[in-house]
Amino acid sequence: MTLYDKKAIAMLLYEFIIVIQIKDKKEYKVNSLYNGIYAINRFYQEMFKDREPFNIHEDFEFRIVRDTLHTRMIELEEINNGEYNGADPLTDEEMVKIFEHPDISSNSPDGLLRRVFLWVGCCTARRGGSYHSIMASHFKKRDDGGYNIVPIHDKTHQGGYYYQTNSNQQPVHIIPPDEPGTYGACHDIRKYLSLRPNNAEENFFLRINKDIEENWYSTFHLGRDKLFGMLKEICNITGIDCTNRKIVNHSLRHKS
Repeated sequence: MTLYDKKAIAMLLYEFIIVIQIKDKKEYKVNSLYNGIYAINRFYQEMFKDREPFNIHEDFEFRIVRDTLHTRMIELEEINNGEYNGADPLTDEEMVKIFEHPDISSNSPDGLLRRVFLWVGCCTARRGGSYHSIMASHFKKRDDGGYNIVPIHDKTHQGGYYYQTNSNQQPVHIIPPDEPGTYGACHDIRKYLSLRPNNAEENFFLRINKDIEENWYSTFHLGRDKLFGMLKEICNITGIDCTNRKIVNHSLRHKS
């Protein structure tokens, strides 16, 4: 890597946005993160001034940075220190416990459905019933093995980077490729999509078929109420205590 490699800088900023926390491990405030990226942009513009134009907010190499910043800002707006809307995110330990539970295995239709529900929530910061608006066509395979989730009209969130900048760009939620030798979000989503009946409704989340010997999933979509209550159902199945907690599973951080 050189100091003037835009793609390398983009990947460093992508990782930075995901993991950055203040000293006591609390999350940054939205404006602090937003202003920090602006300051970094000014620093690199000065460094690049005798070479080529540099702009995190416009250059195509930094689309992954803008998309990740957008999703991260939404996450911080909702669950920053558990104060926004009383949201209480699942801890890393709770997420690991959930994914390792036998009833959340990708080897059964129920388990696979629950896993992709969790992955989508982790990567898009969705709220309850808004999962209903996600379509199978929104998932675009990336050359690196990951996925872009490209919602056509996403009115779920009126915050984030793109709303703050009044950008006309459509937000894209990025699911990075699984690490070598692991079976993560991309493995589960790829398997789930491959098991969709050809004549299924457009909705991403489908009902489980009564006869799973023929097909795991029905051609009909899963209802809004079922999706709204799915996270609580998962917590009950896996023994996660939800007492007096408004549970969300929003997180950009990688889960194993």
